[in-house]
Amino acid sequence: MSNVFISYSHDSSDHREKVLALSERLRADGIETLLDQYMNGSPPEGWPRWMLDQLDAADFVLVICTETYYRRFRGHEVPGKGKGVDWEGALITQELYQARSKTLKFVPIFLSAAVEGWIPEPLRAGNYYALTSESAYQSLYDFLLQQSGVEPGPVGKPKRKARQHGTPLSFEDNTVSGHGSPPAGSMPPTFPANSSLPVVKVLIVSASPKDRDPLGIDIEIREIRQAVKAARFRDHLQIVLETAVLADEFANCLRDHAPQILHFSGFHSDPGGIMLMDENNRSKPVSREALRHVLRGQTGLRMVVLNTCFSLAGADTLARDIDFVIGVEADYADDASILFAKCFYGALANGHSVQSAYDQAITPLIGKWPRANIPQLRTHKRINASAVVLIEPAPTRPGPSPVTTDSGPPASPALRTWQKKLLFLQVEEAKASDAEQKFAIQQRIEEAWARIQELGG
Repeated sequence: MSNVFISYSHDSSDHREKVLALSERLRADGIETLLDQYMNGSPPEGWPRWMLDQLDAADFVLVICTETYYRRFRGHEVPGKGKGVDWEGALITQELYQARSKTLKFVPIFLSAAVEGWIPEPLRAGNYYALTSESAYQSLYDFLLQQSGVEPGPVGKPKRKARQHGTPLSFEDNTVSGHGSPPAGSMPPTFPANSSLPVVKVLIVSASPKDRDPLGIDIEIREIRQAVKAARFRDHLQIVLETAVLADEFANCLRDHAPQILHFSGFHSDPGGIMLMDENNRSKPVSREALRHVLRGQTGLRMVVLNTCFSLAGADTLARDIDFVIGVEADYADDASILFAKCFYGALANGHSVQSAYDQAITPLIGKWPRANIPQLRTHKRINASAVVLIEPAPTRPGPSPVTTDSGPPASPALRTWQKKLLFLQVEEAKASDAEQKFAIQQRIEEAWARIQELGG
């Protein structure tokens, strides 16, 4: 039979009665409970020693989470008040520390609707139970008796098959040195436009733990892919997706993909950290310092986009080692995060600089959300984001100067006019400091490039 100690704060007489009622229900259902209300006055050994003895004797500790309990657990209560929970909090924290948090002994409980912010931080990695229905109570009861979950079926015999084999590379005699025609029925290899450009890999890491509300990550990824697909250099921005990422596998994931850009979409943990998942698919925080430790050893990583709320502190930390980091100071609306990501990666795939892509991405957000709710760009040391283009335009892109060549006819008056206009716009773009104004100029530059190409420039 399990022994269960109930740790709670004396918020009110009504709260005490609810705690007692829970204890009585558990006892009626065959579970021994340890509760201070069962004492006749004070224990002979005193309350501090009694609490320590109950924690030692218990197989499980039910932590009744309220705002008052959280405040006292953290030691934030006014002096002289709530010393019992303060003491129990210290004992619970010490036991978790000694167990390296690998214990299911401490179980957060709500006697009404759950408020996750009232769960003490050391207990947030595990399950909690909001006892608002008979089924919720039954889930807790099954856990205490270690009879929850589903018994797995037997493992059958593997169905083996032979692996496929590749075909060695071979060459036909009539194609040596690039001369002659390919054999009948074969096609020559094809390459994307501007194939000399490097491929920039964007690794999108997401996690939607089952103890959190579901996120619209799939919508964000769809919009990013559509924006890149419509871009000029779409073949040179590769989107790689890793979902439901475990915190313990995060470093391996980075090593396997070796991205130039890491994009995180999900929940934040402590200010600046991210939330990944444990082996039970529940939340597991990764602090900003732990994140920095993992990322600063990643060869070739130039940018990190923390597309989640309260991530600016993490951006400031990561920018000590990484060229470009984007984060958000406060709350971050889903619509804003999707729109920003779509515009940002679309601009990068169109050959814009990091600063230009960022400016274009925040332009539709300005005026709709305060600055604290809009992504902010941080750079490493004195790097000029306006001078860094991750996907450089091909060298054959028409230049702005109205010149003629020896191999062709002189430029037409219309072509010279658009070349002069392009040169003027590029100068104006460099001088512009307002993001909205810069975005408008960039749109006109794109129009000028298109007209010059139409006129044979």
